[in-house]
Amino acid sequence: MAAEDPMLTLYQFECSHYCEKARWALDYKGLAYRTRNLIPGPHRLVTERLAPRSHVPILVDGERVVQGSSEIIDYLDKRCPGARLTPAGASAAQEAHEWERYLDREIGVAIRCWFYFHALPERKLATRFLLQGAPWYGLRSMPSSSRSCSAPCVCSCASTPRTPRAPSCNFVRLSCT
Repeated sequence: MAAEDPMLTLYQFECSHYCEKARWALDYKGLAYRTRNLIPGPHRLVTERLAPRSHVPILVDGERVVQGSSEIIDYLDKRCPGARLTPAGASAAQEAHEWERYLDREIGVAIRCWFYFHALPERKLATRFLLQGAPWYGLRSMPSSSRSCSAPCVCSCASTPRTPRAPSCNFVRLSCT
């Protein structure tokens, strides 16, 4: 049997603000982790094998699997209580969770809908953005004119392990000529 990898693994879409929330939490806690970027749609082949639902982010910590950005924050607060993200007092913690739920449901969903409404009609740009940091097989599904862009539009650090305080890499170039 192979030795267990002690590094945390975050399964994500590079462009997801919910996944960014999980990355911020991991960075704030000072934890080393690696990301596994998935492709929207085919991601279900991975996520449904790991967790009960199909959405990301998913954090794997040894045998422990935590799904959802809010759940990941709660788990990290229990795993590393020294640098809490949630206030310690019951009343303050409840208020923080209420704000988080409101922002996730009302603001996060609205931002995602706004993005899809405006970006999806621009197929080349939307494909390039949604596949940023994706595995090689996702790049094959890009229109050939998008792949031939000479500028580096995909983040080169997306599949490498991240150490605490490493800059979050969110480079997206929204035009290829």
